[in-house]
Amino acid sequence: MEAKKVGEYLQKLGITHSTIDLREGEAENNILIKYKGIDETKKRLKNTLSEGEKTALAFAYFMSKVTTEVTDKGQTHIVIDDPISSLDDNRLYNTAFLIHDEFKEYKQLFVLSHNLLFLKYLNPFFQRKNDKATFLINKGEILDLPASMENFQSPYFYMLESLINFKETENPNYEEARKFLPNFIRRILETFFSFKYAKLNNGRGQTPGLIDFIDIIDYDNLEDKTVGSISKNTLKNKLTCINKVCDNFSHGNMQQLDECNFITDENLKEIASDTLNIIDYFDGLHINGINELVNPAVTATE
Repeated sequence: MEAKKVGEYLQKLGITHSTIDLREGEAENNILIKYKGIDETKKRLKNTLSEGEKTALAFAYFMSKVTTEVTDKGQTHIVIDDPISSLDDNRLYNTAFLIHDEFKEYKQLFVLSHNLLFLKYLNPFFQRKNDKATFLINKGEILDLPASMENFQSPYFYMLESLINFKETENPNYEEARKFLPNFIRRILETFFSFKYAKLNNGRGQTPGLIDFIDIIDYDNLEDKTVGSISKNTLKNKLTCINKVCDNFSHGNMQQLDECNFITDENLKEIASDTLNIIDYFDGLHINGINELVNPAVTATE
């Protein structure tokens, strides 16, 4: 009966190419995996299942135990810790829907995950609850969830909020920002230009990088205007500088092991400001919308 219930949840999670069974009385290797179309039963899960399948199997077992043993949903608190493998993007929506469908009547549900795309799929299912509350745990403190994650659609918005907050903070934590901001800046510009120029391939079978967009942009035909330090005459040099700094912090290699890639506080602040000005130069409406998302109260009073 238990194996059947686990199998049902695996089906709901999108795993339909295999079935499972249990060997009673066995302490180890007691789960049997039978793949459809193959007349063979495998029992050594460590060497048989992918990381995504292992995660799905563990989650299906958890679901089967909870839904068969809990008798009072209204008084039960559920904690689910990272039900998604980082290699398992195809099952994100199935898992999010299943969690909502099975646990919407429980008193409280805590879902912990590092996968922001999974949270994007999960959050809308609970938007209809009038008494829902969303929070961000930060160094032992529970804070209101940032607007960019409350309305989360992609990592792009989250990274932009981090960049804007860094730029607008009077005394930012440079030591902490150096760990992530250069990588965020590169990814922000690559995402922005990918949509701006509708480029999903650089001709070499790869996603275009910032260095590709530096070559793609037609600088002579850009609008003759200035946003901060960005103009048609300074744009290429600014992008080249940003790429040089951020690429060193994003892509480590053996040749860079002996190099000193330290970025000064002033340089970090400068490329952060330049990045936002570049986006504003190309699309002021876009950056205004981002600012409204990040600081809704401020933009409403302006």
